[in-house]
Amino acid sequence: MKIIDGKEHQSILIEMMSILDNVARDNNINYSLGGGTLLGAVRHQGFIPWDDDLDIMLLRDEYEQFVKCIKGQTDLIVMDPEDDLSLSYNFVKVVYPGTFVKSINKERNDMGVYIDVFPIDGLPVGEEDQYLSQMKSLERQVQRSSFKYFNSATNRRKKIAKSFLLFGQVLLNKRFGPYISQHEKILNTMSTYRVSSSNNVAYLFTFYNEQYPKEIFDNYIDLNFEDKQFMVISDYDLYLKNLYGDYMKLPPKNKRITHSFYSFYRKG
Repeated sequence: MKIIDGKEHQSILIEMMSILDNVARDNNINYSLGGGTLLGAVRHQGFIPWDDDLDIMLLRDEYEQFVKCIKGQTDLIVMDPEDDLSLSYNFVKVVYPGTFVKSINKERNDMGVYIDVFPIDGLPVGEEDQYLSQMKSLERQVQRSSFKYFNSATNRRKKIAKSFLLFGQVLLNKRFGPYISQHEKILNTMSTYRVSSSNNVAYLFTFYNEQYPKEIFDNYIDLNFEDKQFMVISDYDLYLKNLYGDYMKLPPKNKRITHSFYSFYRKG
């Protein structure tokens, strides 16, 4: 067992992203770097120096096609909640073979260095904010129906506190059914509103209050990222201003911290 340090982690992510980029181009699929990864591409021409993850996003139809292609055309591991309802997220994680992860919550041999792949879904016209609020509430309900997932935390003190203080909430939310059946319902609900019939789109469970005109996903360009070039939405300025405000301004030094709660290792 060998720990993967920050530089090696980033190198693996670039190797994985190069594979995903080839799959997308070979199959005429548009994707975009997203979130802090897109910010890194624009502001740093690569990773944000204190960041250690990589995210991409695709409109729902292309997302579904892309996931099928990754499964059929690469050796990367695809952790897809559509295939395994016990997973605790509503998007795909693509994992590098031969790696695994440890956290305060558990050691997982089925997950290692990963890239998050997010679906972008349509929102109901005139009811965008209400719908996003409803979906986030539904997500909280689903997560709080499982002791396994609701008891996860970023340190031992929080984990113990959750166990005692929030025990009743888990029992309360189990009245809606077991975690797996609730998770299946939320996955089936996500694509209710097609992008083509919507004005605005979003990842429905974002931590931010973000939504965008669907037109920003019409056109794509390549941007430098480390020593590679990857796809991004051409109207990245609107996206990043919505997400971060004055995104070219560096945060204070005390905010330049890595938010990963994992340690990654090579197997064997």
